[in-house]
Amino acid sequence: MYSAFLFPVLISTMSALVSSVSVSAQTITGTEDPVPSLDPTNQLATSTSELVNCNEFQSVVTLNESPLVTLEFVVNVPNTNSNYEFTEEELSAGGVMSALLSYDGEGYVSLASSIDGFMPNAEAIMCLPGGDVPVSKYLLGERSLDSQVAARPVEDSAQTLLNTDIIQTTGKTKCLFRKLLNEDGEIPINASDYNTFIWAVGASNSLSYHLARGSVSIPFEPCTPQGVGKVLALTQGGAYDQYWKAHGILMALAWGFFAPVAIASAICRRLIPGEGVWFKIHRAANVMSCVLTIAGFGLAVAAYNAAGIPHFGASHQRIGIVIFVIVLLQILNGMLRPHIPKPASDDVGKTAHSDEEGGEEFSNEKNPIRAPELNFSLRRSRAHTPNTEKTRSRFSWEIVHRSIGLALLGMGLYNGYTGLVLYAARTGNASDYANVWWGWTGAILGFALLYSIYDRCVTKK
Repeated sequence: MYSAFLFPVLISTMSALVSSVSVSAQTITGTEDPVPSLDPTNQLATSTSELVNCNEFQSVVTLNESPLVTLEFVVNVPNTNSNYEFTEEELSAGGVMSALLSYDGEGYVSLASSIDGFMPNAEAIMCLPGGDVPVSKYLLGERSLDSQVAARPVEDSAQTLLNTDIIQTTGKTKCLFRKLLNEDGEIPINASDYNTFIWAVGASNSLSYHLARGSVSIPFEPCTPQGVGKVLALTQGGAYDQYWKAHGILMALAWGFFAPVAIASAICRRLIPGEGVWFKIHRAANVMSCVLTIAGFGLAVAAYNAAGIPHFGASHQRIGIVIFVIVLLQILNGMLRPHIPKPASDDVGKTAHSDEEGGEEFSNEKNPIRAPELNFSLRRSRAHTPNTEKTRSRFSWEIVHRSIGLALLGMGLYNGYTGLVLYAARTGNASDYANVWWGWTGAILGFALLYSIYDRCVTKK
């Protein structure tokens, strides 16, 4: 009865979901096998019985399409009147998750519980065909080509996986295990809510850099005699992926476009025609960079709050809060800038407004000439500009303003790069687009630097 009802629902649901969400679920009834079987014909067996057999897998989630990686599982907790028989160890842990991780390829497979969807401090179940201990627990570290840095086995006393097995046939790898829901010193598995996992598969049986990986947030539901509901698994970064994506877009615009443009406009002020146009561009770009930074920071904080993740636990987040604070100080610094004094005397006919904030104005005793009226030339140098003596406060402000601006740009560019790397690791994207990031920002700043060198060389002539 249940299989006849759910089959058309399953088909219609799968066709309606967006490509970033991989989901499939079935309610299972029927077999007498007391443990989940690796036999594909028994993994999702059904019958006409009205009571569900909680010794069978209840749900299957597609983690990846190519190569195909799937997770089949059932979660059992006490006091649900199911037909699952608990061991004392499973009762003490508040229940158990039984799972089968399948991979259309020959290589290792792994599934790790993670607080934030990233590798560091995630707790993995590694399935290494042919290994001394084929299925065991590992603690993950930073993303690295060195397997000793990326993952290390936990102590023997913490190796508590039950009913482990691994089977590898031509072109396929399957790993079976049972994991206690609550264990001392480990990330708990919530039997009635979303749980975040990261997964990976390798091109070989030994632990090495993964061939494919990703993050998924899966809602668990305890098995009952009436079955379980549909599984809506959120892939591509978990339940808060839209927060991270919006955060990345805002920060990329702030530090990959507006901040470089702001600095380039100041460096290339002589190249920009029109009185004070460079300053208007500089100010507008800085304002946009600040606004986008504040908005992007707010999105990141909101995502961490919603996910219940501790703030500022890694270098990317710590640099982010430093950038946010300094941006606020730089805004205040800009508002309090001392203006350049007017020329000491007008009676001799020499007036000049520095090109620091507006247009240049030149004059002789007879005919004042404004800078935009001059023929444009790259050879127009500071030597052609009548000097006004800057106050000590203005001179000090310029040093502080420029130093902070360059420091912010450096931190922003670096954090933009690490953000792309983190997002690629979270979503399983093959590329982190670092080359695009450095190529684009490098082109803007490289042009400004080359022009500055040229301008100074011409000025000295």
